[in-house]
Amino acid sequence: MKNLKGLKGQYFSFDAIISSVIFILTIVTLLSHWHSVRSALDFQTNENIREAIRVSDLSFTPGYPANERCSTQSQIGFAVSWQDKRLNYTNLELCASTSSNTLQSNLSSSLKVSIKVENQSVLGSDPYFYIGTNMDDMSDLDRSKLKSISKFRRVATAVNRLGEEQMIYLDFYVYN
Repeated sequence: MKNLKGLKGQYFSFDAIISSVIFILTIVTLLSHWHSVRSALDFQTNENIREAIRVSDLSFTPGYPANERCSTQSQIGFAVSWQDKRLNYTNLELCASTSSNTLQSNLSSSLKVSIKVENQSVLGSDPYFYIGTNMDDMSDLDRSKLKSISKFRRVATAVNRLGEEQMIYLDFYVYN
């Protein structure tokens, strides 16, 4: 006991520092997880966003009958097949003149739908086109009449007529 009388303890030892860092990292991880769960729940409660996600999922299925205009299809879809989820760019182009009302009825949506197909790799022509209402040409007065509008973007790989793959953006507008 006499030998231990002169020794002093260290409060901030290496073990205490490491345990404090682990405790802080655990708290930050739990708060981050809680925030992401709360954001996901908020995201899913918005009816327009849920409908835009549903419509976008339907777009990644093959249409029936295949390689037809959207107005003649009973099921609208742009995928090459059920196994190949790449989009058929020709099918997208065939549907370019389709109205929002046709999209709404063929997609069984309670809201109006427009799809903007954006292809940055096209040279010498417009880099985008709309299936449904052209949201860029809609005047501010027309936009102010809408109750709500939601936009959901998906990136996809499309196969053109020559069998070449290209990256495209699909913006799904759901509005009422």
